[in-house]
Amino acid sequence: MTRLLLPASFIALFCLLLMPGCPGGISSEFFLNESTKEQPSADTNTPDAATQEQTPPDTPTQKDTANEPTQQPDEPSTPEEPSSTPEEPTSTPEESSSTPEEPVAEVAPEPQPEPTPEKEPPVNRCSQVKPPVATGQTLTLSPGQTLLSVLKQASDGDQIEVKQGTYPYEKITGITFKKHVIIKAAKGATVTFEGMDWQNCAYIAFEDIRIRKKTIGFRDCKNIWFYKVDIDLGTASQSGLAVVGSGKTTSCAELDVHHSRISGGQRTIFIRTNFNVDNVWCHNIRFSYNTLECGTNNCFQFSGVRDAQIHNNDIKTIGGGVGVLLAGATRIDIRRNTIKGDKSKKFGYGMNIATPGKEWDNFNNVKYMISSDVTVANNLITEWSGHGIALNGTKKIYIYNNTIFDNKYNSIQFVRRTPHDKAGNVILTGNTQISLWNNIMNKVVLASGESRPTLESNNLVKTSGGAGKNLIKADPMFVGGGDYSLMSGSPAIDKGLVNKDTPKLDLYNTPRDSKPDIGAIEAGSQPATCP
Repeated sequence: MTRLLLPASFIALFCLLLMPGCPGGISSEFFLNESTKEQPSADTNTPDAATQEQTPPDTPTQKDTANEPTQQPDEPSTPEEPSSTPEEPTSTPEESSSTPEEPVAEVAPEPQPEPTPEKEPPVNRCSQVKPPVATGQTLTLSPGQTLLSVLKQASDGDQIEVKQGTYPYEKITGITFKKHVIIKAAKGATVTFEGMDWQNCAYIAFEDIRIRKKTIGFRDCKNIWFYKVDIDLGTASQSGLAVVGSGKTTSCAELDVHHSRISGGQRTIFIRTNFNVDNVWCHNIRFSYNTLECGTNNCFQFSGVRDAQIHNNDIKTIGGGVGVLLAGATRIDIRRNTIKGDKSKKFGYGMNIATPGKEWDNFNNVKYMISSDVTVANNLITEWSGHGIALNGTKKIYIYNNTIFDNKYNSIQFVRRTPHDKAGNVILTGNTQISLWNNIMNKVVLASGESRPTLESNNLVKTSGGAGKNLIKADPMFVGGGDYSLMSGSPAIDKGLVNKDTPKLDLYNTPRDSKPDIGAIEAGSQPATCP
């Protein structure tokens, strides 16, 4: 076995970043420090130097990171700008022994992808989400009282009416109910909590409250609801909303976040469990009709998450990073979101779907952490300083009817990686079983050794990299000025592939007809005006 000798400076930096007991070590954010001792969190933004991405000729050189500030130990490092390297990436010793996959032949006429994890909802252009309703008595929380003291008086289905004021950070453990207890601002009141730490809790709902200064976090909690909640951590180096499962039980489950705003922080939303078999992953998670503003790193990070929906959200960056990062996630459905970047910010993806490996700081049990069965449909992904979507060692990814355009580099980048576990066992080789149809894109790039998608049909690609059946290479003819609707005469109109998974609705929840358009927005469709 080859031994890897590390310089003393690297060992010192590793100690500083990951070992809280080292002299000068950095403490972790709120209650996540205990879990990171067991299993540090995934850093899935920065590819290993041996697996750098293929990049366009005008890509800037690798930035000097020698003087960059040290990351918090439970926060991932930000994605590096792509380097100007040859097209053929340098292989690790393990990769060099791997056999490249055989190219997949072009599909037969009207191919069908495997079933996607989420079926279309009934046609309705406006949200039908309703929060839990109190069925018990109403209790009161006033400044000077603790929330815990009132919760101890509550019963299943009660409502806690919170009076005007600011409430200090509070840690709450072991509060469980069998029906939601609703923590809600009194009518006309502005209620602010300076962070919360919940552990081993169940059936808690929040409505019309604000979170400031510190994280609102949940460890091993079930049946949590947010409705019209405003979380804003500004530039704090913490997560806005953090949900953690121990990986030992199925207690991290049933999280609903709707009609809320979550902004700032380092990782704006961070949901994870220890790397273990997927039946104990955090699961049944739903985000819809929210405004999400990425802080200094990611809007979403899912690590050890299954059966989740990200629907009808407005996702935008205010600090750079990644809009949606899946770092070990399965059966994830991402539909009808606007995911908007800022080319002036640091290099970042609209979406990075990745399988962790030994290249990153988490590699125990990564054989359970393949990112797979992910549907990306009807999304508008624009203006990111890096790629619109990066696929980074993934399996069974369905990407269709998206408009992925005006990003600084590529619409979709296939990264060639072979994630390994701690012992060097290959978990996955490259990206496999990818379906790509009915998308409007600038450019598609496959790293050397990557195969074409299994299904590739009816895409409009303006510049280069497109292939497959019924490829259209043309200007999509958008309205312009930030409006990605199709003008009359666009070559994308009525040119979509129709199969059992072609969505019945577009980005704005407008029904598609029997001849659907390519892209996220049907010609003539407009955002709905909802009450």
